[in-house]
Amino acid sequence: MLYSGLLGLDALPRLAEAVLGLGELEGAGRVVRYQLSFEQGGGARALVRGRVEAVLLLPCQRCLDVLALPVTADLHLGLLGAERELAALDESLDPVLIEDDEAQPLEWIEDELLLAIPSIPRHAPGLCEAPVDGASEGLSDRLDVVEPKANPFAALAALRGREDD
Repeated sequence: MLYSGLLGLDALPRLAEAVLGLGELEGAGRVVRYQLSFEQGGGARALVRGRVEAVLLLPCQRCLDVLALPVTADLHLGLLGAERELAALDESLDPVLIEDDEAQPLEWIEDELLLAIPSIPRHAPGLCEAPVDGASEGLSDRLDVVEPKANPFAALAALRGREDD
């Protein structure tokens, strides 16, 4: 069986918390495009193969501007009814334990997109620059200013200095 369609960001709440939004992808609009195929075999109850495509809007960690990251992720899942079935599962499949015979395809799609987010998202080298103090308009509104803390050992250093005299 083949299922395909489009999802809005509101259908994926964990992803919505991690990104600024969804961008345009080949005219599809602000959506996630998915295609899932369900089959039998591979040492599992069922096999799920598919593809997920989206453009994720993330804050660039270099310039703090919006980064549109195109993401394409392939799914290769083996659905298991119990952990003991794991040994028979083909190594090319990611195991997914199905409890109470309820599959959660939205969670699989969301997981793949979350895994595709880089730990430090940033534009390609040369496409942006790190902001210089005061050079970026509105930068102070986007950053929290942290005041330096007093050194807790400064008083001890002062006492030690007096004892040496």
